[in-house]
Amino acid sequence: MFLPPVPVAEKQKVAKLDPEIEPDDTEASSDAIDKVDAASLGSDAKSEKDEAIPSRPDSPKWLTLGSMDPKSGYNMLVTLNSRGGAVERIELVERVSGKNKLKYRRVDVRSGYLGYLAAEPAEDGEGCVVNVVGPGTPAAIAGIEVGDIVTEVNRKPIRARNDIDIALAETKPGDSVDLTVLRKSATMPLKVTLTEHPLDLIRLSRDGGADEIKGNLSQLSCLLTLAQVNRKSIPVGESSIKGVVDPSKLIWSIAENAVESSPASETSNAEDPAVVDSSDRITFQVDLIASELEKAKGGAVAITRTYQLAPSSYVIDMGIEVSNKSSEKQDLSYRLYGPNGLTLEGWWYSNKISPYFFSGAAARDILYTNAANTHAMVSGYDLLKQAKKSPEDLDQGIFAPDSSEALRNLKYIGVDAQYFVAAYIPDEGKNLLTGYERASANLVADADKVEKHKERAVNTSFFLSSELSTLEPGESVQHELRFFAGPKEPELVERYGLGDTIYYGWFALFAKILAGLLHIIGGLIGNYAIAIILLTVLVRACMFPLSRKAAVNAQRMQELAPELKKIAEKHKDDMEARLKAQRELQQRVGFNPMAGCLPMFLQLPIFIGLYRALSVDIELRQKAVSGATTWA
Repeated sequence: MFLPPVPVAEKQKVAKLDPEIEPDDTEASSDAIDKVDAASLGSDAKSEKDEAIPSRPDSPKWLTLGSMDPKSGYNMLVTLNSRGGAVERIELVERVSGKNKLKYRRVDVRSGYLGYLAAEPAEDGEGCVVNVVGPGTPAAIAGIEVGDIVTEVNRKPIRARNDIDIALAETKPGDSVDLTVLRKSATMPLKVTLTEHPLDLIRLSRDGGADEIKGNLSQLSCLLTLAQVNRKSIPVGESSIKGVVDPSKLIWSIAENAVESSPASETSNAEDPAVVDSSDRITFQVDLIASELEKAKGGAVAITRTYQLAPSSYVIDMGIEVSNKSSEKQDLSYRLYGPNGLTLEGWWYSNKISPYFFSGAAARDILYTNAANTHAMVSGYDLLKQAKKSPEDLDQGIFAPDSSEALRNLKYIGVDAQYFVAAYIPDEGKNLLTGYERASANLVADADKVEKHKERAVNTSFFLSSELSTLEPGESVQHELRFFAGPKEPELVERYGLGDTIYYGWFALFAKILAGLLHIIGGLIGNYAIAIILLTVLVRACMFPLSRKAAVNAQRMQELAPELKKIAEKHKDDMEARLKAQRELQQRVGFNPMAGCLPMFLQLPIFIGLYRALSVDIELRQKAVSGATTWA
């Protein structure tokens, strides 16, 4: 389990900050932090080799890529956490063309949106400390700053991060609310105009709201750790090398001059000029010394990772570099975890189907396609069943070092939701993800705590372990890949090789044709509810000759029923004679019983295709029957 982003100074408050962490988990997490403290705070400490432990930040920083400001042109607002140098949250902020409305808002929240603050309780318990303010959010526009302590929202006292959501529960987009913040011991009143709630495609489980279920863990996304140091590697079912400091639990440094501001950036942190609230490139780095890798007989190692986001894009460019800083040759590889915490979007009524007949899809599944064109899915539901059956091994292998090259080279691998996908894809100009020797799907949940009938909402992810690289002193291994996190719009996903993530079922041809017709009708009418009705009428009209033939055949069957009954009574003890008499009757009157079945079989693919077209079409998401009935 990975600890939610909590400053070292706040380690005694872990259970308070995340109620899903049970006492045993809290104890284990605190032990993990204690190990981090020894490395982070002991700048004067010496190892057995009299080696100084590197100076690391005392507490994490939150940074952002992109902006919610519609003028910025960004499609995403990404929140990064320097603990592990990982992704904490991704919000989709693209606007409807020609309007200032969000294209993808959160469907389960009707209240107004203030902005994600990564808020934590203040040390004295009075108010919540603001750790991040996304550019263009209502909070940023109102003048809220990192380090402010929110003490009241609409005159309601704030003591925990959930108190802010509770205080805003009765608001709606466009409302103005009064905030009281404490800034450098001075109380300041602020007025904030709320907006629609953007879709938080990736989030911590504790921020999932009513959709989230008990048992899912709050884990950062895209964490990175060492998979192997010389001959010592991560054991099966574990998340780090035993006895070796885990980089994913450390607080990484923000590389000097590595945070580049985008033209749309307008605000920065005055206390730390290196930390820019909106940027298009951020670099994290962490150094491990020999004593921290001594159990693996390793020397000093440096790890660097970069994130870069361009406007009008749903792709984050990611760079990873592992360097040998020792004076001796080392064998090194890393493990990169995937995203988790994808939106659940009413998992109890959503309709995802599996490409496998005997395996049911969950709200979050692992999808991948390799160079052998094998399109496969690992169901979150199956992962949960496996975890309950074998708690010691929560992973399901996708490929291993002895797998063929075609199986190890991936076109993509990601976590799939009903209308959205978050996936690793090859770097620009490349067709395959190469350089990885192992991949597994894994559960990000306490299997025993997931309640019955809620298994489909379980949290899932995956990891990729790089091939082992033999590095001479001063050498490094570098990998570039891209992280797509966005809607499953057909043209968009096809552009990035993710077309298989939209699964139309066995009758995909009919589904795609009908989906195209639906969009044409919807564009002409301007209302998808009416368009669905008209499309159904059109399909039924086209099927009328077949339907009529089946109906006529059924009627003739009813007319022949008395004669067939007489034959049955006459030859009740002789099955062969009965069948012969029935065939003679049917030939005499010109009746073919199969004539009624054939039209039904011909119609079946079309109607199943229509059903699938309506089920997977993201254009129908959050479309109302009319402006007066947004609840439908």
